[in-house]
Amino acid sequence: MQKNKPVEQDMPVAHPAVASEEILRSMQVALPDRMLIFLDCEGRVVFRSNTLLECEHCTVCNAGESIYDHPSCGVFKVFEEYPKERLETLQTSVETTVTISSKGEAHALLATLTPLPKNTCSTIAFLFSVVDQTTLSEVNRALAFQKELLKNVLHNLPDVVFAKDLEGKFLVCNAQCEALLGVAPGEAIGKRDADFFDARITQVIRTQDAKVMERGTVHVNEEWLRFPDGQEALFETTKAPLRSENGTVLGVLGIAHDITQRRFLEEHLQLTQFSVEKATVPIFWVDAITGGMFYVNEAACESLGYTKEELTQLGIVDIDPNFDQVKWEAHAKSLDKTRALHFETLHRRKDGSIFPVEVFASIFTYQGVDYNIAFAIDISERLEKEQALAKSATMLRESQRIAKIGSWEHDITSEKLAWSEEVYRIFGFHETVVPSFENFLHVIHPEDRDMVMGVYQTALDDPAKSYDVVHRIVVDGTTRYVQEQGEIYRDVSGKPMRSVGTVRDITDERVLMDQIEYLSLHDPLTKLPNQLLLKRELGHALERAEKTKTLVAVCFIDLDDFKYINDLYSHETGDAILQEIARRLQRVANHGHTLARFGADEFVVIIEEVKGPAHVIVKLDLFLDVLKQPVEMDGHTHVLSASVGISLSPTDAREVEELIKFADVAMHQAKRLGSNRYAFYAQTLTTQMSQRMRVMAYLKEAIGSEGLSLHYQPQIDLESMKVVGFEALLRWRHPVLGVVSPAEFIPLAEENGFIVPLGRWVLETACAQLKTWRETGIFEGVVAVNVSGVQLDEGRFSQGVARVLEENGLLGEALELEITESSLMNDPAAWRAEFAKLDKLGVKLAMDDFGTGYSSLSHLRQMPLDVLKIDQSFVCDLPHDADACVVAKAIVGLAHNMKMQSLAEGIETKEQLMFLKALGCGYGQGYIIAKPLPANDVPEFLKQWRPKNLYM
Repeated sequence: MQKNKPVEQDMPVAHPAVASEEILRSMQVALPDRMLIFLDCEGRVVFRSNTLLECEHCTVCNAGESIYDHPSCGVFKVFEEYPKERLETLQTSVETTVTISSKGEAHALLATLTPLPKNTCSTIAFLFSVVDQTTLSEVNRALAFQKELLKNVLHNLPDVVFAKDLEGKFLVCNAQCEALLGVAPGEAIGKRDADFFDARITQVIRTQDAKVMERGTVHVNEEWLRFPDGQEALFETTKAPLRSENGTVLGVLGIAHDITQRRFLEEHLQLTQFSVEKATVPIFWVDAITGGMFYVNEAACESLGYTKEELTQLGIVDIDPNFDQVKWEAHAKSLDKTRALHFETLHRRKDGSIFPVEVFASIFTYQGVDYNIAFAIDISERLEKEQALAKSATMLRESQRIAKIGSWEHDITSEKLAWSEEVYRIFGFHETVVPSFENFLHVIHPEDRDMVMGVYQTALDDPAKSYDVVHRIVVDGTTRYVQEQGEIYRDVSGKPMRSVGTVRDITDERVLMDQIEYLSLHDPLTKLPNQLLLKRELGHALERAEKTKTLVAVCFIDLDDFKYINDLYSHETGDAILQEIARRLQRVANHGHTLARFGADEFVVIIEEVKGPAHVIVKLDLFLDVLKQPVEMDGHTHVLSASVGISLSPTDAREVEELIKFADVAMHQAKRLGSNRYAFYAQTLTTQMSQRMRVMAYLKEAIGSEGLSLHYQPQIDLESMKVVGFEALLRWRHPVLGVVSPAEFIPLAEENGFIVPLGRWVLETACAQLKTWRETGIFEGVVAVNVSGVQLDEGRFSQGVARVLEENGLLGEALELEITESSLMNDPAAWRAEFAKLDKLGVKLAMDDFGTGYSSLSHLRQMPLDVLKIDQSFVCDLPHDADACVVAKAIVGLAHNMKMQSLAEGIETKEQLMFLKALGCGYGQGYIIAKPLPANDVPEFLKQWRPKNLYM
């Protein structure tokens, strides 16, 4: 029995005083599904509806009968708790549910006993109603089932389902929606979007909702949502207006489907399709049976020169000359069995050209149909590279064979070795020999094995060390030399993993290097040690002297005037004499001394364990004695002498270079004192040498400055007494040194080779001056310029002369070049070509200081000389010295006989002038005519020149 319910006071109740039987019957009509019984206070029936008769449950309960007379009927079970004596105590309604059987069917009945308000005008005290709930329960159960079914459907749908009212509050929210919003079941109801999303997303959602409710239409959109847990997802949302039965819009109903994965797959598919289409490798989808192509990518079209439309109309047999239909069918069968093939074939382009391809073909089945997908790679370049690589490999083998270089590799972890063919040949191994350390060590010379393994182990232990070793091997009893070089490769921890390297047969090189080393340390002509070996041996000698506390002497020997032997005879003769001198000196030097050839005609002797200068002289006399002995060569007897300079260590110096330099300085001092003598080094000699170097440095700075200038000394025709030329004479005034004599700086410039640029400056300046005089009408004659033999040694002297003449617009006849007799004798053969070129230019050539040297008539005859100049050493004694007169007469006569002019220099007196004129000397110059004049004084001199003044 259910709990009592309070009586609702506003419930309409029929009152006997006012309600007629018709009203009661109207209630029966209005409530056809109910059985109604009105009872008095003692439980007797006042009125009942006919429904009771139809129900056949209480057919005996008629008006006037007591309800308590039928207690066995289940309908009246409620009266069991309220018997007749307690009936009046009932204050509230009571209910009971009973199940009865009627006509074989079970019926569920709801019986309700309700007390009515007491009224004196009515006998009705209670209303007893019975409702058959059998049909109602079935409906309710169906409705409950449908409700539960709908609930399960909503909550088990994979999509998000929601409904919102006009204010945006959630009315419905399925499980998926609650899970995404991160709320418990039912917690979302009544909340808004702003409770779950940020302001931007909330505004977008509300705008969409408003549009759906306003237009009353379905709206589909895609939107990215960020949820409270931070996750983002892409949803496809379908929204429709939520309506009442009469069509009024109550809110929004929405279904949202998470399409994040679908969109990813779509984009992935698009990317895949794009990648296939844009792949650089040609791709063909081919019908596995017919060979027809139904898809090709852009690369395939580009490789063959077809459009996609053209190519998909063709088959494999149209593009592959190696296939016809029969071969394709056989290929298709083979591919069907293996499901994948890799092969090389050919493709034919639209233009007919053919190229090789590598094909990767496989079978895949789609919708029950087999397709052949093939990747065809153009391997033209690869084949070219392979051919080039094969050629390179062959060339490498041949190069290794020719160069005698082999290569090897050592896998340190597995202790495996690999050798190239050339390694086998170098080591003398048969091709069947397995590479191993044991076999390698076997061919190494026993004395070198520990050394080789030590170097290799050091390279393994120390990354800073490399494997580079030269050692001997023994092949078929013959000792050979090899050089091995290698690199050690390590892992990230620095552990050695493998090594690679080369082995080179250097036997021939070793022999050649020994020869080269000998040649690099010895003079090829005399086989004596050269400068390099001399300095090395001197260094060792100084070390030994330091230990024994003795002296070391360095003797610098220079053969006096040896160059004239080469000039007068031949270089072959000079070389033969030098070899003989070297043999003689070597016989003496073998007694504990070191002998070396230092230069062309220079030798150096190292004397050890010297006790003092006297000891050196005794030793040195032994060398000088052998030099005094005549040398017979080609029927000629040659008597030689030498100048010797001596330096001592540690007295003079302790360093190798200084000792040699000081000995050289002393040798030059000996030469200045005269030939065939020796001189010990003294500090004063260094001072003199320093002074010479200082002068030389100043001289180099002087070119182009006002310090250097040319003075011009007139040359006259002794017959007509006219000025026919000027000799350009170099003068130097230095701000520190003052006026420096040409006799001091000219020889110094010749020794250092600086005479070449200095002489070039003189030539350019003199010719430019002559040009100025000619342009101004001051002088039309010749300018004479002195030339050093060093300038002629360059071999391009005549080219320089031609250039200067051209630059100044002068003909060759306007220039006279004066060369000393001693210079001409140095290398007449080499200069003869230069003289011929100068003669062709029209340049006059004069031999200066004739008679002071020892030129031969044969040399004079071979040279295109125009003038012989009589040296002033002969002129100054004229006419009183008989010998001077004879020499002057002879020179003038020689010049006439050889069709040359003669010119006397240094004429200072009237008697000298008259005597030379009487001899027939053509030209003269000297102080009697004029001293050398600055260029600015020449115009005034020419203006004032009066020949008659010479005779006054």
